[in-house]
Amino acid sequence: MKRTVHLTQQQNDDVEPEGIVDVIHLTDTPSRLLVNQDGTRLYVASTNGESVTIIDTASNAIIHTVEGHGAPLWLVLHPTRPWLYISYANRPGNPVIVVISVTTFDVLDTLSGFISINGIAINSSGLRLYAPDRAGELDIIEISNPQQRIKLRFDAAPDIVTIAPGNARAHLANGFASWFTVHLGTNRLVSTVNTQVPGQPSTIAHATHIARIYILYPTANQIYIGDTTTSRQSRILSNLLQPWDITFNSMRGLAYVTETQGHRVSILNTTSESVIGTFEGFNRPMGICSTSDGRMAYVANSGDNTIARVRL
Repeated sequence: MKRTVHLTQQQNDDVEPEGIVDVIHLTDTPSRLLVNQDGTRLYVASTNGESVTIIDTASNAIIHTVEGHGAPLWLVLHPTRPWLYISYANRPGNPVIVVISVTTFDVLDTLSGFISINGIAINSSGLRLYAPDRAGELDIIEISNPQQRIKLRFDAAPDIVTIAPGNARAHLANGFASWFTVHLGTNRLVSTVNTQVPGQPSTIAHATHIARIYILYPTANQIYIGDTTTSRQSRILSNLLQPWDITFNSMRGLAYVTETQGHRVSILNTTSESVIGTFEGFNRPMGICSTSDGRMAYVANSGDNTIARVRL
């Protein structure tokens, strides 16, 4: 494992070496990853294997596998209750969001009524779930009463969504180079920006410490960075090798991007909006997530069905 950024002498003396510290072997090919708030559980979606694997991060043991619902696409955890929301491609015309108890692993609810879904998000208060529907709308779902929904219509169907810190805005993207911003106080669309980047985006995420949105376009080998205060382009990062997923360090102004064809994870400075180094030694990395203390990341190696634990 090699990182191309050189640490200062003080950092070398004071911190543990960065890099891969462990590898977890799986049966199915991992895609999306999610780690819980205290870092004790890792949730692994395998779209091809049609399973969600739950791992104890202390022992690397698989403690449960969720199967039988279809191909999982996206994972979100409720911020205060032990509930995992999983969006499924399922049968054409009948996608669902399944709610799983993370303590008993029972199915608590199955949300339907969508045409085609992918990314989902939940606000930090845990009151609302947001599900873009490729039929051309954003479903805003009341957690306490999932049948109570607001449907916001779009001219170009949204595909993936993220909620800004503070819950004031939702940001959405699609395969038509659209970046949408929705005011969550009024549930109104407030801006639509043409990113001018071709292809289907794999991930949209809001930076932790700065007003920036990141939209990853794997086939274009680019990341669009938007200024969420002005709804304008801040920068486009090019010459990446199939950027697929991103996670932000909660303690530092850094982000980590998986590059599937580059077999690496690039390190971004979110202030300068530039690549400052890379972690290497991965095998077609896709999903990535990081712990809330900013010390550890998990990377899904789709090339050899493993999860790499990376010290940051």
